[in-house]
Amino acid sequence: MISISNAISVGRPAIQSSAPSLLLDQYGDDITAAYSLRKLRNDYEGSAIRIRRFSDNTEQDIGFDSDGNLDTTAITSFVGSNSAAVVTWYEQSGQASTWNLVQATTSRQPRITDASGNVFTVNGKPAIDDTNSGQARLSFNTSFGNAPSAITQPFHTFSVVQYPNTSDRILFDGESGDVRISAYYGNVYRMYAGSSANTGTNQTNTQVLVDGSFNGTSSYLFENNVSQGTSLNIGTNQMSRLYLMGKSRSFGQTQEFLIYGADVTTNRANIADNINTHYSIY
Repeated sequence: MISISNAISVGRPAIQSSAPSLLLDQYGDDITAAYSLRKLRNDYEGSAIRIRRFSDNTEQDIGFDSDGNLDTTAITSFVGSNSAAVVTWYEQSGQASTWNLVQATTSRQPRITDASGNVFTVNGKPAIDDTNSGQARLSFNTSFGNAPSAITQPFHTFSVVQYPNTSDRILFDGESGDVRISAYYGNVYRMYAGSSANTGTNQTNTQVLVDGSFNGTSSYLFENNVSQGTSLNIGTNQMSRLYLMGKSRSFGQTQEFLIYGADVTTNRANIADNINTHYSIY
């Protein structure tokens, strides 16, 4: 934790002020990968995203403002009245820098602003948008096996997303579909890790927090901190690579995605509460 010592008089104790405790400062045990448009831990010194403006294809890293939110002022200053896309979404846990999510192909880069330079938002907070392209996605440029290992079950994911009420919307997808959570046909969710389980009821055109435990026959799913199904038999596949957002079809908007490489049932509600406090989802 960062602390600042104030000037003191002889014989008087130092007065210290501390930076506010962020999500991973409180619940950072077992975190494997963390992507967000807010700062997630005080010790993280990197940027949030790297963006490309369409006018001249120049790229620039974008960090956080003094409140730990995405620095939208820097985006506006850099982009002007132009579209801008996300090239890289930086991983904040510090586990492995090679786990940054990237997209080098310009036609597949999701966007952070519209054509007039306005930052996309969901519920008043910045969001990454891929509704302009059915092929937009961000992914690892290496496999988990090289950085340094695949994520084996049990693991747990948290997604802050908004998706439209059309067809199958994949919140995230592993390599060759080894694991996934979808907002599936018929307004249900589908979890998959070798076997599919359709469960619950999804809310479309609405910001939601979807979190799922990948743990064989003990897997479960929550939407907005309400159970959508327990004891789901989804198989035992590991996550070997990650595709975030649409993959082969447009997804919608996303603001935060976390992977905990362990069973976090004990702290699941606390993590969800922290996310909800920031985004005011439910």
